[in-house]
Amino acid sequence: MEENQIIEVETTLEEKEQGETETKEEDLSVIKKETLEEKSNEEEVNFQTEGVRDENESQPTQAKDMDVSEDDESSDQWFKEDREDFYGKYPDNNIDELLTDKRFLKYAEKRIGKDKMSEIYEDYTSLVNDLEAKIKSDFENAVKIKEAKAKASPGSLTEVSATSTPEYYTLDEIKKMSAEYIDEHWEKVQRSIQRAKK
Repeated sequence: MEENQIIEVETTLEEKEQGETETKEEDLSVIKKETLEEKSNEEEVNFQTEGVRDENESQPTQAKDMDVSEDDESSDQWFKEDREDFYGKYPDNNIDELLTDKRFLKYAEKRIGKDKMSEIYEDYTSLVNDLEAKIKSDFENAVKIKEAKAKASPGSLTEVSATSTPEYYTLDEIKKMSAEYIDEHWEKVQRSIQRAKK
């Protein structure tokens, strides 16, 4: 009984998926037709517009095209000279690698193509060096302040550390001490003896 229900559900799902796929394919077909019709209409309008132009209108366009190509040539020449200038000043650096550095690009994005690359690079490296020096100086000052605070701290006022010597020695400890040690700590040894007598 359960197997039949499972098969019915699976069949129903497959039918729904096929119906949705067919609907999607039909929608795509309609969209493609509409797009092709729009393109065709645009091309027709462009063709008609071009046919209406007279020779006087086309001459300024040709002049503009010539200006653009001259601008392209002068722009290409400027970039070529800029590249040569950069490599003349910084032969060990690679412009292409520099242009993959995200920080450099963020810094230089509005200057590239307007200012010489060598000037942009000099300004950028100067800024980076200044920032690194400032960070290093701030870090060193922070370390000095922390060390000064540690030295000025009175330490723990409630507990005596395990490494400090006790105030008094026991008589057994005194017996085990060397003569030199007793001489170095004579006052404490005497206090310990006086205390043991009480």
